[in-house]
Amino acid sequence: MLEQYKLGMIQYLFVKWQTRSLGAKVDKMMFLLPVCICMAGEKNIDKSTQNAKKIINRHIKPRRLALQVFYRVMYKARRYFQDNELFEQNRQKLYDLITQHIQLFSLVLDVYEDIPIEIERMSRIVRENYDEAFKLPEETARLLMYQERRLFTDQNPLE
Repeated sequence: MLEQYKLGMIQYLFVKWQTRSLGAKVDKMMFLLPVCICMAGEKNIDKSTQNAKKIINRHIKPRRLALQVFYRVMYKARRYFQDNELFEQNRQKLYDLITQHIQLFSLVLDVYEDIPIEIERMSRIVRENYDEAFKLPEETARLLMYQERRLFTDQNPLE
């Protein structure tokens, strides 16, 4: 499947040059999509690739530019399938990025639209990372609970 997206070095540099300044949103999308395609694995690659193409076409209006972005995403996905260490590093960066910008999780859900196993796995991982990153220390949680209890007893109109 990925062999049809094989680009030479000059072709890839040309595609990269054409897609270099599309903004932070598209840059994050170009980082997120190939990692998600690789996480779907070999057996779900057709469905995740089609979903990625739909996402790119929805967010980038000039079709020629959307096609160039798609080629760049597929080039990176092909590299990730070849270099497992690079994939592992970027997968961890993906989890961190989604934890910091939870809005990007909608793109992940769109990529795994008809792949329920991947949706469940990503949801669990993101939930765990999100809970870990934004967990209050025990002392702060106890103070917050005391303040909430105090606020609600002071403002309770029934007493």
